[in-house]
Amino acid sequence: MHIPVRIVHGTEDDEVPMSQSNSYVKAAKRTGQDVRLERVKADHYVLIEPGTAAWAATLAAIVDLTA
Repeated sequence: MHIPVRIVHGTEDDEVPMSQSNSYVKAAKRTGQDVRLERVKADHYVLIEPGTAAWAATLAAIVDLTA
């Protein structure tokens, strides 16, 4: 089953290592999955904080999936 995946990962995230997202993307691409990873300068929670650049990246990923 091919479902598009968008990952927005904060480069300053102390809770989830970037290597986890990198590994997922690498494995998904090997299977032909439509996956994109965007790295943003943010920690773990800023991605869902309205008004931040990280929030804008999160919204852009959602728009990309629903367009």
